[in-house]
Amino acid sequence: MTIPVMNSKELNNIFANAQKETLKFEEKIQAIKNDTNKKIMIIKYENEFINKKLDAINTGLIANDKIVSFDHNSYGVFNDYGYMVHPKFKKTPIDIINLKLPNGDNFFREGVIAKVNGVERPEYTNILMSDNHVSKTIVFEEFDTDNISLEYTLSNEYTLGVMRFNTIEIDPYLYGAYDLLSVEIYTLDKTNNMSAEPTHIFDGFSNIGRTRIVLPEKIKFAKVVLNFKANFKTERNSLDIYPFGLKHVHFLESDFVEDSFIITQFITDKFIEYVMDDMTLYTTQGKHEIDAHEYNIEVYTDYENNTLMGKVNLSSDAGIYRIPKNTKTLYVKIPLLRKNIKDNSTEYLCLNGVGLNFTTEEQIIL
Repeated sequence: MTIPVMNSKELNNIFANAQKETLKFEEKIQAIKNDTNKKIMIIKYENEFINKKLDAINTGLIANDKIVSFDHNSYGVFNDYGYMVHPKFKKTPIDIINLKLPNGDNFFREGVIAKVNGVERPEYTNILMSDNHVSKTIVFEEFDTDNISLEYTLSNEYTLGVMRFNTIEIDPYLYGAYDLLSVEIYTLDKTNNMSAEPTHIFDGFSNIGRTRIVLPEKIKFAKVVLNFKANFKTERNSLDIYPFGLKHVHFLESDFVEDSFIITQFITDKFIEYVMDDMTLYTTQGKHEIDAHEYNIEVYTDYENNTLMGKVNLSSDAGIYRIPKNTKTLYVKIPLLRKNIKDNSTEYLCLNGVGLNFTTEEQIIL
């Protein structure tokens, strides 16, 4: 029996394929190393940030935490995300960048240019990917400035159809370590030219955690700029270092249940005499001093079997209304959609907390 002998071309092909497979394997190993190093870096900075917050609390520098959770003793029709609540989705929102496939996987749409502080890198688009995408890698870096800008622009080279969004979902690695200063949205005119200046600017808020920002209307995606300020720093070789990274930023098209509301419970160790009508809403667009009547906010003394009872008449400078029973518990009902009849606009409330004004005139955060 004759043993077949390979010629030089066949041998070269085998060696070339082996080199390619080896190179692919080395790239995979390097990717695993990079991912592991990033995770170790994040854990290190998480621990350092937590220790600094504890030191500040122990020295009395922080009176209370302004990011207040609604995750207990809260009822109603709403969705929550992290520490905040917002109107309830009618159905699962559409991620305009990550398309859901029938098998449950996600298809990432190419065609968005991503920049951080004006620098464009392909890996920055990973922030837009679904967390379970097979190609997603960690984006976490150390900066020499506390001002960090993320810019996402639709490329002219791709036709993605009409992509409208009205909800921005942000999930940072270090909860409470960054302030979201503003969201700038640019739009296209009828000739598909980008606006020179942002057509919509929304204020942010301090110490963000997992956050959803609901816009007043659906906007066609063209360019969005997220401006952050890092309020946590460390030092290396006498130089300030600002660690920063986001797990994801998602642009969602969402529809909401119109009668969304939240009922949240407040318990104090003192009897409450009366409640004023001036309140504070802590929203994803900052702190707002409001008149409870304008927002149809109601206060009750009891809540049983999904029924509010003992409505409290809110006091004001025009008159004081004492609560006619001894109570240390209040239930505050807040509608999460507010319609303006004059211009037919809708305000979607995304809340981190609510401040109430009692007889002691002390502000109490729920």
